[in-house]
Amino acid sequence: MIRRVLRSLTLAVAGTVIVAGLSSTPAQAANYKWDGMDPYATECGYDGVAVDDATVTYQGREVVYVWLIYSRACRTTWAEVAAASGYSDWSAKGYIHRNQDGKRLYLSYVRNNSSGGVWVRYTPMVNDAGMSSYAAATYTGPQYPWVKTRSY
Repeated sequence: MIRRVLRSLTLAVAGTVIVAGLSSTPAQAANYKWDGMDPYATECGYDGVAVDDATVTYQGREVVYVWLIYSRACRTTWAEVAAASGYSDWSAKGYIHRNQDGKRLYLSYVRNNSSGGVWVRYTPMVNDAGMSSYAAATYTGPQYPWVKTRSY
């Protein structure tokens, strides 16, 4: 009886660790200035420029666009993601990934692009001073591939 309870408890704890591991940043990821902050609330977003981009395509159609945005003033990066016409912006998934420590932050914010009502979802920032990062995105559904930008 005690063995069965211990085994059940071990499986439950192991399951929790696995689930937590899928959605979190590696334990060794550091927290630097600007990490996890909204680029537009901090005004870092106002000098942000797209340094690279990638497009999710499926059966020859563009589905999702992802941009790696860099702020020279704050020395940070973040990902911005938008769905192509005919696809739901809310079904796009994306993240920013810092290469040095594996810090990964997922889409958390949304803003209306001023050029025609396109909703752009974006991640919190990661500090990029002396480091590199990339942006990645996909669309909901197993048939859609993940794409990523080059590191910057």
